[in-house]
Amino acid sequence: SYYSCPDNGVDLGPVEAPKITTRGVPGGIEVTIEAGEGVPIYYSTDGSPIGFDAKEYTGPFTVEAPCTVRAVAAIAINGSRSEEISASLTKPQAQEPAASFTGGRLTIEPAAAGDTAYYSINGGEYTRADGPISLKNGDSIKFYAQGEDTTPSKAVSLFLSDGGNLMADVDRDDWYYGAIDWAAGKGYIEHTEGFKYGPNETVTRGELAGLIYRAQGEPWTDGSEPFEDVDNTTDNARAIAWCYSSGIFQGYGDGRFGPSDQLQRQELAKAVCLWLETRGVNMSRNTKVKEYLDRDEIAQWAAEWVDRLTALGVLEGSDGRFDPTGSLTLAQAVTAVRRAMELRPSTAWEAFRPVMATYRRIK
Repeated sequence: SYYSCPDNGVDLGPVEAPKITTRGVPGGIEVTIEAGEGVPIYYSTDGSPIGFDAKEYTGPFTVEAPCTVRAVAAIAINGSRSEEISASLTKPQAQEPAASFTGGRLTIEPAAAGDTAYYSINGGEYTRADGPISLKNGDSIKFYAQGEDTTPSKAVSLFLSDGGNLMADVDRDDWYYGAIDWAAGKGYIEHTEGFKYGPNETVTRGELAGLIYRAQGEPWTDGSEPFEDVDNTTDNARAIAWCYSSGIFQGYGDGRFGPSDQLQRQELAKAVCLWLETRGVNMSRNTKVKEYLDRDEIAQWAAEWVDRLTALGVLEGSDGRFDPTGSLTLAQAVTAVRRAMELRPSTAWEAFRPVMATYRRIK
């Protein structure tokens, strides 16, 4: 075999090794690699030698310690290349700080003694947090912690809504923002640790009963209900008792209510319709049926309620389907309850409401 490799007249010469520099940033360590002008850089972050599977460097990137970054400058990965260099990043990452919010002022609390917290409002420069931070509605804040022997923690992002609710997992651009902000402001829902509302978490039967009960103003109830699987010490026990006595929710017929069972969309349709009837909203049975593509999947007992709630615009399908047995997220349930609350009762019912309230208490 004969090969031709004519001289092209260019001597590439030796390739200079790149230089690795690091700095702490929210979320870890930012790595920058520099080499001669026009020379590609290849790197790994797990300490492995640079081969054909190495990443090509395109700009600064962030890693979490501990790790080892290796890099090489190469005209070709299997040709003219520099010696490999490495940087061992051994400092552990600091823990995320916690925060408390009172009277429009946020206090950041580093997890470890000696750590320092830094914050940025609306994308501005990071500033050391030396005390409570004043926020106004619409502000976004990010903060992290760092110690002498640790790299920066992951950044925590929070948003102060128009209703004055601090939120970690809800943003103004989310379709459910208005409904979650409304429900949180009314006290119908509460955030968990870290100001998380869980808008995409599925809702249970017990949670919907609690949501309706609070939206109704937590009316009086003697707390009695016939369900063996409802713990009377839980937050939603009184809500389930009231919903049952008001005819809004029923059990499975075997002594169980299923408070922890995931709520189906057709179950919500029935419960909300029956709740609207107790509120005196005109629930005409002569509703125009919407031809959902999956209408044959709607249970017989639920078809009427699905039609009514659809006609009222409280709950809608997607892509022509209702998905009757599908689960609901908190965002969807809160949106349905908010729309139901916006429906006004008839004038006659407004006059009759005190009588019915007295009747229910006696009953």
